[in-house]
Amino acid sequence: MLAIRKAHGLDNVLHRALSMGILFAGGSAGSICWFEEGLSDARPVSISKVACLGLLKGSHCPHYSSESGRRPMYLSHIEKGLLLPGYASDDLAGMYFENGVAKEIITLDEQHHVYSVTYTDGMAKEEKWKVR
Repeated sequence: MLAIRKAHGLDNVLHRALSMGILFAGGSAGSICWFEEGLSDARPVSISKVACLGLLKGSHCPHYSSESGRRPMYLSHIEKGLLLPGYASDDLAGMYFENGVAKEIITLDEQHHVYSVTYTDGMAKEEKWKVR
């Protein structure tokens, strides 16, 4: 999806649309694409790092708690410097950004969350965001 968007110049169109205040949305791969990079299972063999559109700074990992390998892989990749620090989201949880800054977190229920994942003192550290 990302390669096709870039090959047809849609990445430039999306950057212009964002500067005009147009709202973007998406889940799973549709949420990873807005960040600089993320973890995806779109490749056949395993979850892997993908370069994204860079409309939002950092990385993103969807399905954080629903797929057993996601959380440890995301944290490990950040600790090894293979991924930028960023955001992780459970299924049924979403993030609203304004001017590149996360402004609000919304979830369907109390079991799903969004996390900010930072890198400090050689470790990836996650902070659960307050949600509505």
